[in-house]
Order: sequence, then structure tokens, then C-alpha cells
Amino acid sequence: MTARAFLGHAGSTFASAAVVDEAAGGRATRVELVLESVEVPPELGEDSPCFVLTFSGPPDHHLDQRIYALHHEVMGDVELFLVPVGPAHGRLTYEAVFNNP
Repeated sequence: MTARAFLGHAGSTFASAAVVDEAAGGRATRVELVLESVEVPPELGEDSPCFVLTFSGPPDHHLDQRIYALHHEVMGDVELFLVPVGPAHGRLTYEAVFNNP
């Protein structure tokens, strides 16, 4: 997987598979994440396997650090290891870091 696969999809939505929401009494819900940015070191270029994806999600549903199955209407299904970063602009922020030499 390279940065090029995600570059045209900034601003689009990736929906999680059902995630158990303990705050909602253990009910399974889908969480929609927006791909906010794709960061690539300029010297590496779009085909680089080293890049960072930043997502934002709803402020009322915190996702723990782990692998999530996400679905995108164009890219299809992808599995990403998401790390919660914290709140920003009224939403929760997550990162997926790719560092393949």
C-alpha cells in the first residue's frame, strides 16, 4: 500500500465495521471517520510506502488503539491500525502510520 492509494480520497468517509459502544450499553454501532490528510515526506513522493493518514471522528465515540476494518465507497475494504491522537476542532483525531522501508 502506498500514499497514492489514499491521496485522492482526502475529505471522504471511511465507515468502520460494527464497533461495540460500551457507553451505549454495549450496543454495536458503525463509526464514520473522515480522512483529513495524507502526509508524505516530500523527498519520497506519492509512491512511497512511508506516509501518515489523519482521520477525524465523532466527539461522542472514542475508538481505542487497534486494527479496524473500514469501508470506503471507492477503495473498498481496508484494515488500518488506528491510534487515537486527541480532540481537534470539536472532533476526535486518529492516525494510521505506514513506515515500510
